[in-house]
Amino acid sequence: MTYKSFTDSPIKNRMTYSDVKWSARLIAQLTRPQIQKAFELGGWPSCFTDIYVEKAISRRNDLVKNFGLLGEKQKDGSTIQLMPAAAQAPSIKQACGRELAPTEIKTGFEYSLDSLLGAAGRASVDLALDGARAAVGGISQVRIAPARFNPRNSLTKFVPVVEVLASAPRTIEKNPNPTSENDLFIVKDEFELGIRLGVAYGIYKDFVVSRRYAISYPVRTMDEGRVANGFVVNAVLPLDLRKGKVPAKYVLKTETFLSHGVGVEMMDPTSPLSPGLRIGKDKVFLGRAILDARDEKQVLLYRDEAKYTQTIAEAFARIGIFKIPLFSSIGAKGTSEGRAVILKRQEVVADAKVQDSLAAAVANGDFTPFEKAEQKLTLEREFASKKKGWNLLIWKGNTETDFDHIKLTEEDDAARDTVQLRSTKTRSFSFFDNKETHSVRIEVSGANGQAGARRVTVKAVGLDANTKDKELSKGYLSFINGLSMTGRKVIDFTPELGYSINGKWGKTLTESETTIYPEGLNRILSMTEGQFWAALAKVSGTTAPKMMTMIENYKKALTSTGPRDTTNVQSRMDQVGINRETYNLIGHSIKVLSGVKKVQKATEDRKAFERIGAMFREA
Repeated sequence: MTYKSFTDSPIKNRMTYSDVKWSARLIAQLTRPQIQKAFELGGWPSCFTDIYVEKAISRRNDLVKNFGLLGEKQKDGSTIQLMPAAAQAPSIKQACGRELAPTEIKTGFEYSLDSLLGAAGRASVDLALDGARAAVGGISQVRIAPARFNPRNSLTKFVPVVEVLASAPRTIEKNPNPTSENDLFIVKDEFELGIRLGVAYGIYKDFVVSRRYAISYPVRTMDEGRVANGFVVNAVLPLDLRKGKVPAKYVLKTETFLSHGVGVEMMDPTSPLSPGLRIGKDKVFLGRAILDARDEKQVLLYRDEAKYTQTIAEAFARIGIFKIPLFSSIGAKGTSEGRAVILKRQEVVADAKVQDSLAAAVANGDFTPFEKAEQKLTLEREFASKKKGWNLLIWKGNTETDFDHIKLTEEDDAARDTVQLRSTKTRSFSFFDNKETHSVRIEVSGANGQAGARRVTVKAVGLDANTKDKELSKGYLSFINGLSMTGRKVIDFTPELGYSINGKWGKTLTESETTIYPEGLNRILSMTEGQFWAALAKVSGTTAPKMMTMIENYKKALTSTGPRDTTNVQSRMDQVGINRETYNLIGHSIKVLSGVKKVQKATEDRKAFERIGAMFREA
């Protein structure tokens, strides 16, 4: 038995106390090397083995004590004793550290920088799209923009473009990972003030500058969050940081956004109802500073600078002074560089000069006092994104694709060089209240520039905002139950039997994640094609000939009929006794794992790594 398969035994329903004690006695006779070897034979990654060996020994000791086996003499003359074990089994993070395939970038810091770095490129693009260009939304907003509102005389003279950006929203959300009753909710206050200047004459040229800050902090209740700071967002919080007027635990972020661009708008300014087209190109700079003071022992200070070029193509309908976007294509490509330092919280609290320096760093971008900090982190990032959307009033949709190439180096461990490629593609559409989103993300990451030490993670997320009985039964449950290798349903119930109200289940979120560790990747690369399919058949609970038959039928069905001819495809699936969901899963596995085989020819240089990323994006 391995961690990949398990057989349920019916004996559990007829066991007596003597049977259980006899089993406990056998377990008590195991030695640490035997337990260690058992997990190694199971095929677990080495870091997981460390965790479960300690847990297994702890459970073995519990059995010895609870069944009165301590001191019992065995046939060889020895007595059963408690086996030394860790007082507390290590967590996954402690045991696996950098070996574990993460959902975000892991560092030696006690922080997960995903909330910071995940936004370094993508959120900087979002800021340009949603912050400075699109409606800002909030308590106060004034927008007078002749580039978007062209009076009748705009064809005869230049018109100044003036756009004031102001926003001060507060959001309160339930904390997904509370640690005590004091942080059940998270409050996020934002304040933005900016201006857009330029001229328009069919062709326009503009300049945008904005200053923005956001602070997040925990509260006990939602009401406590509502009344914080007298119900209003603190517009001078960066200044209050010098005076210590901040929550006990918080994360503070400031941003400076600069953009200048040129473009052209084509429409009929003499008609109150006309179609239009807008094409533009911007160069953008985004500087950020983040102060993370959530930890009781340490304070994290992070800063980065992002530079990128953005292109916009938009078709819209002009109705009076309003413009309704119909189709849009927005792309961005650029780089960012970031640095982080760790400070001891006691030193920050005790030294007024350090507090002033932190306030100056966050408010004014002056990081000079922290250049010589001992524990540092540097980050280099290349990113690209493309967003396409359409808006037909009751029917909306968009497709987003993001690609990141991240190089992370810690100066206390200079030999380690973590590189991570991320490729994310998201599709969504909405029709009235029915919104669906599908996202697939492929990550290739590793250390020290070694292709053989890399891991591959594939994540898929689906969100259906208005799931019905039929969708749940024929779609989600059919797919989940189709993954069962034993033939037994994973979730066995019938949605149509009246469990829901009006046949609707509300929001349905599905997530799946597959990780190929370095050990597994190396094994796959060293296999012949026959060995590969034999191994896949073994872990799938079938035989290699049957697996090959399924694969051949899959290929024939697609090549002979095409994916749209469902009748013939279904008949071929019936021949080998599998349902459509399992069938599609096999097809996806063939594409991904066949791509993994191509890694075999890759060398250990950067270009080879980039080819790996390109190959997985195609898959």
